[in-house]
Amino acid sequence: MTRHSILEYAAALRPRHLNASRVEKSAILSEFCQLTGYHRKAAIRPLRRGPTPDNAERRGRPQQYALTLVPDLVTFWEASERLCSKRLATFNQAGAAGAARAPGPQPRRRPGSLRCLRNAGRDARARRS
Repeated sequence: MTRHSILEYAAALRPRHLNASRVEKSAILSEFCQLTGYHRKAAIRPLRRGPTPDNAERRGRPQQYALTLVPDLVTFWEASERLCSKRLATFNQAGAAGAARAPGPQPRRRPGSLRCLRNAGRDARARRS
């Protein structure tokens, strides 16, 4: 069953469920669970609550990005090999700093090599002065 059909079925059962005795509610709930595959506690919610209005205010944290930026952000996220948000921000800052510093192609350094560590220290000293 689709979510829409489950909600329609719950709307049809709701008046009968609300006016039923405790024993009848249990039978209605068992029938609803068997047909929809919902657990009993999850099935109680659509049977007790009415449908939410279309103009209801969205709950939770507000969206942070405009919909026009999302495709670009997804491309950037996939280019960074799907880093988590914390590391993605650092990746973005490092990428912007590297792009401003050196316009040409950079030689690849193996992470962990002594040469890489020496050059990293040299770069840090140059930035401080």
